[in-house]
Amino acid sequence: MSGERKPAYPPLALWGVFLSVLTGVGVVFFGTSVSTPALLGGAALFALVLALALAVSRRSVQVEGGGTDPEGSPATVWLALSVALMMAGVALGPWLVLIGGGMALIGVGGVVRELRAQRAAGRGESADQGPAGAAGPHPPPLRQAEVGAPPRAGGEER
Repeated sequence: MSGERKPAYPPLALWGVFLSVLTGVGVVFFGTSVSTPALLGGAALFALVLALALAVSRRSVQVEGGGTDPEGSPATVWLALSVALMMAGVALGPWLVLIGGGMALIGVGGVVRELRAQRAAGRGESADQGPAGAAGPHPPPLRQAEVGAPPRAGGEER
């Protein structure tokens, strides 16, 4: 099981930030009672404190393979969440449709970025599998002139 190790705190920190934003939106737009922001804000604070503890202790998780997993693409999940928010916005109001639309733009950008990276990785692998004796995608380096050697006839090296 040789895989690379990644820090464990970023997903938890992202969740804490999301809950914080959701708490702020709830307070500004809905003017709810004291208990709702206290519970949601408390959950956000707990997630952020836990993420900070993981960052300070330098905890990490094992990532098998070390490559990308197209089935677990964060951009695809983000795009699906944004579409779900836009659909919920049909019933809850246009403000949620606009938030979901903005999120969808970010998700589409992420998916495009991932597809371009996969294509670039595919080109790199296919270029390295050229005919026998080929040096990959680049031509062999030019031969350097020997220092102090007399020039050849015609002024060029062959």
